[in-house]
Parts: sequence; C-alpha cells; structure tokens
Amino acid sequence: MEGSLIIVKQVIALFVAILAGFIARKKSILRDEVLGGVNALLMDISMPCLAFASFQFEFSSEILQNILIMMAGAFLLHLVLTPLSRLIFFHYKDRQLQVLRFTAIFSNAGFMGLPLISALLGQEGVLYCSVFLVAFNVFNWTIGVWLYTGRGGIRMRSLVTCPSLVAVFLGFFFFLLRIPLWEPLSSGISLVGSLTTPLSMIIIGARMADMKLKEVVGDASMYYAAFVRLILIPLAVYGVTTMIGLDGVVRTVLLLCSAMPAAAATTLFAERYGGDGAYAAKVVFFTTLLSLVTIPAILLLVG
Repeated sequence: MEGSLIIVKQVIALFVAILAGFIARKKSILRDEVLGGVNALLMDISMPCLAFASFQFEFSSEILQNILIMMAGAFLLHLVLTPLSRLIFFHYKDRQLQVLRFTAIFSNAGFMGLPLISALLGQEGVLYCSVFLVAFNVFNWTIGVWLYTGRGGIRMRSLVTCPSLVAVFLGFFFFLLRIPLWEPLSSGISLVGSLTTPLSMIIIGARMADMKLKEVVGDASMYYAAFVRLILIPLAVYGVTTMIGLDGVVRTVLLLCSAMPAAAATTLFAERYGGDGAYAAKVVFFTTLLSLVTIPAILLLVG
C-alpha cells in the first residue's frame, strides 16, 4: 500500500509539471521558437547526460546480466510488435494504418518514460530504460521509416549521430572498462541530466495545449489506438514476464516503457516522410492524455 502511494505521489508531481507547460503555452510564454530551443536542449544535451550518468555504477556481473536481459527484451518486444501491429489494425487502410502501426510499435519511452522511471526507480531504472532506448532507436530509424516510406535499410547516419544513443554506448564503455569519472565532472553531468524530467513534462504540457479536445474525442480510432497502446500491450508484457519469471527493476522498467503513450516520433516521422501528420498528432495527444490515468492504474494493478 505504501509503495502504491509513492507511485501516485510521483505521478501527480509529474502531472503538475505537465500543467505548468500547458499554462506556459496558453500564456504564450513558450512560443514556437522558445519551445523549439527547449526541445533541442532536452534531446541533445540533458537526455544524453542523464543516459550517460545512469551507467556510473560500480561494475557487477548482476548489473551486466540485467543490461543484457533488458536489451534482449526490448529488441524482442519491437520485433514482435512489428508484424503484430498489422494484424491488430487490419481493418484500417493506407496513411491511417501507417500511423496506428507506428503507435503500437513505438512508445514514448524516452520523452515520458525516462523521466517517470527516473522519478520512481532512480539511477538503476534510468540505466535499464536507456538500454531499452537503444532498441527503440534502431527500430525507429529502420522499421519506423519503412512504415511511412515503404523503403527499408538502416539509417546508420541517424543512428550514429543520435546524442542519446552515443551517450548510452559511451556510458556502457566506461561501465565495462570500469573507468571512473572525476567526481566534479560526474556531478556536473548528473546535474544537467536532472533537467530531463521537468523539461520533458513541460514540453508535453505545451504540446497538449495546442490540441483541441473536441476534434479528437469523436474519432473512434483514437479509442482503439489508446486501448492497444496503453492497456493491451503493457498487460501482454506483464503476462509474458510473469510466465518466464522475470522480476525486479528490469521487469518494472520493461513494463513501464511498454505502458507509455504513443511516441512523439509518431508525428515527427509522419510529417517528415509524407504520412498523415495531423492524424498522428491527434493520436499522440489522445494517448498522452489518457496515459495520465492508465499509467498509475497499470502500476497499481501489477503492484
């Protein structure tokens, strides 16, 4: 009961930050150019710092084993969801199908999951979430692009220039070789990384302020997409991890990552590669809005 109360308190605290972003956008404090700069600060600086800092653990075979388990679980999850998403949304066509499949495969594990996991589980949780994001980025720049364009192939340039992915590999390198960082440098990186949680939530709130709820709630596909993304997939992950006996922080992180709303990349990729950007924005907005209820519910349900 005490653990559930802690979860609820942490989630409420994050929602306060979302509300702050919502208000700031409505009052024109976060104008487009400001929001773009904040987003760049988050994606290119604070999130990579948080990811790198998460590897500042004393080397242990247990942590290394957990990293490998998380990597395998994350890749397997994306691999299974790729064909399964086609079956789940079989009655949708063309550009709408592209968006819905992307929604099912890719969760907002980075933008929303990472700060939430940081608040709930601390450095070890961030470590495993950062590992999950390796699989996310690999599939995002391969399968994600293919969904919208029909063209395959690994976007190596996109992968090797992704700041968070580079930070994960650097952090893992330092962890494996047991290279200690100078304490002031380590503290500075962690300090910058701590900006990730408030910045992420503020940006989410600002983006939600741009949407009109009445344009979304009348579309039946929104409810189906939200059910798949926020309920069906995390419950399936919960069931599978229970059957194979996976437990501990690794299981919790994998479950949380799978329970996040549609990835912000759903809209970004749709706009960049000729998909239905307006429809994608609605899905991201609607699933993010409902996740304010479903994430605490999933956590309380599975304990």
